[in-house]
Amino acid sequence: MTVLLSLLLGFSLGCTAAGGFVAHVESTCVLDDDGDPKDFSYCISFNKDLLTCWDPLQASMIPREFGVLNGLARYLSQFLNNNSYLIQRLSNGLQNCAAHTQPFWSSLTHRTRPPTVQVAKTTPFNTRESVMLACYVWGFYPADVAITWRRNGQEVLPHGRAWRIIQPNGDWTYQTVSHLATTPSFGDTYTCVVEHIGAPELILQDWSLIPGRGIETPTCCSSVADNNNNKKAESYCNSWAVACADGEGFCGSGNAGPGSHHLRFRSAQLAESHLLRLHFPPGVHLSRRSAQLIEAEPYSFPST
Repeated sequence: MTVLLSLLLGFSLGCTAAGGFVAHVESTCVLDDDGDPKDFSYCISFNKDLLTCWDPLQASMIPREFGVLNGLARYLSQFLNNNSYLIQRLSNGLQNCAAHTQPFWSSLTHRTRPPTVQVAKTTPFNTRESVMLACYVWGFYPADVAITWRRNGQEVLPHGRAWRIIQPNGDWTYQTVSHLATTPSFGDTYTCVVEHIGAPELILQDWSLIPGRGIETPTCCSSVADNNNNKKAESYCNSWAVACADGEGFCGSGNAGPGSHHLRFRSAQLAESHLLRLHFPPGVHLSRRSAQLIEAEPYSFPST
């Protein structure tokens, strides 16, 4: 190699002005999915100009430069072909590839890393649904991953096909995201299901409308009881309820007659009642939507 570099440097100084010069020697192995070598190459370049490469069919170095450096390419090829030791090593290139790559092939390509999964509510886009859920999947290897959505255990279609776009993280892991557009009802549970070779089982991540199991609790009521005689009021509520500041139930806004009301919401899908404290200021009217599962009646919270 020292002789080769001296030869290239001497030629460059004799033909060009002073400057930087780069001699590049590259040897590559092409492997199949099982790690078996399928091809071997050995090439020499000078200042980004490819000069000569190994040709296994002719068992010799062949010039690849046909421009101003053609003379150098032919001379260099002849010089290397006279080196019997080099020619013997290049002739055994495929076998050497197998010997050199097997020790670390499995650790690089057969390794797996399971994904991390998180579901969160995000800003809706390209939809008339009120809620957009995003299932973030990241840190997995290899890149193949399958993402599906379930609503109360039944599979539903995602919003768009963004999850099919797998982005590299730059550390031999990948990331992607899947969206679901929906208008949830109280008691619904949405599940992002992720299947990956690095995880022994399906990864299930829930986003639920049941208190204690979701990020937020949406509350819709189809019938609101009057404070006096328990008759259904004319107005309806459709609001997002979140945990009250004192930790007692869930608070939201809406309208069910004049004044504020303490209501107990009961879902037809659930075996137990869920206590929600909603303050309904007078004059606030919200549209009725997705209200078929909820009842409401007057309820006074205990003083303790």
